[in-house]
Amino acid sequence: MTVEIHPRPVLRGALALAIAALLSAGLAGCSSSDDDSFKSWVDKGGKEHTVTLGTDIRKLIQLSGQGGGSTVIAGCKEVLDHVAAAKAYREIPDETAQKYWSKALDETERTATNCVQNKATGLTGGPKLSEAAEAQSAYSALTISIDRLSKTKS
Repeated sequence: MTVEIHPRPVLRGALALAIAALLSAGLAGCSSSDDDSFKSWVDKGGKEHTVTLGTDIRKLIQLSGQGGGSTVIAGCKEVLDHVAAAKAYREIPDETAQKYWSKALDETERTATNCVQNKATGLTGGPKLSEAAEAQSAYSALTISIDRLSKTKS
């Protein structure tokens, strides 16, 4: 029995673009002189890290089920590098948003780490769709929190 796997249609790319637009346009009225402000977090790297995280989660979903070959492992290592850079960046100056940011980073890191270590229980290595879906869910919660924060800070 042959089972064909087709990527499920989701709005991952649209979600990443929406959050980028939200971060850039929705905060135009915020003061940029306060280094502890949400706008400062966005302007000085938060926007780029957020968009990259969404792109990386999409990559993990696309790589799931493709085995643990060198191309897949290299893609997962790149995701780990991006997560490390995002974790090294400063915290979001909002407790709730920071909680979601940390969760999204942790879930993405777990998925990519398991991919690199090829910890698959099935026939293939690489990232597991169930783990990538958890990362995507955490990212969705983050974007909702950022949307709320951007509306209150603008």
